[in-house]
Amino acid sequence: MAGVNKLRGVVLGDSFVRGLADHYYNKFAIHGPQNFELLTAWDLKINDNYSHVFLNGESGATSAKFEIPHLFLANIKPDIIALDLGINDLAQGESPWQSAVDTYLIAKELVESYYCLVYICGALHRESGMSNTVLNMKNLVLDFNDDLKELCVGEEFIFFHRHRGFWEDESHHVLPVEFWSKDGIHPNSFEGRDKYKNSIRRLFSNGLNIWRYYV
Repeated sequence: MAGVNKLRGVVLGDSFVRGLADHYYNKFAIHGPQNFELLTAWDLKINDNYSHVFLNGESGATSAKFEIPHLFLANIKPDIIALDLGINDLAQGESPWQSAVDTYLIAKELVESYYCLVYICGALHRESGMSNTVLNMKNLVLDFNDDLKELCVGEEFIFFHRHRGFWEDESHHVLPVEFWSKDGIHPNSFEGRDKYKNSIRRLFSNGLNIWRYYV
């Protein structure tokens, strides 16, 4: 861990993360690539404690076949990593338990390789996944999230993070996927992108409190 310096955060994952990276690239390209991760931390409103936030997402990525970008991470020396993977495994027919185990094992390797905190993000419900119905996909996602939470119990450096604001409104009415998604899968509406950014911001804010405990 980085000691007295500001922290470095990384978000690894699938097209959710890629979409967030594309959003920031379009927003900050005028400032030049050397400022991209600094401005990302600023926009997330965590730049008082994080110098940079790096985004590394690959469309279609699965936990089963995910290759950790070790060269990328070795250069960054991350303090806290957000890992948002697993939903594509479910959509391709993998069981919730196996998808959760594969995701958890990636987190274990990240901790062992970089002595960092890892937050595993829970999956969001979606409208489709191969032959799965909407209801079946939602049940698979709920099981996957429960399995992830179970695997994280007792871990010192690995935590479960639930994306809030996607499931119900302030009156506890169920939110349909189309409220936060244009395509029924990604948080790519204005509301969806804002909710996803807020969730990542909350993750890094929570991580700061845990990180301080170890310093």
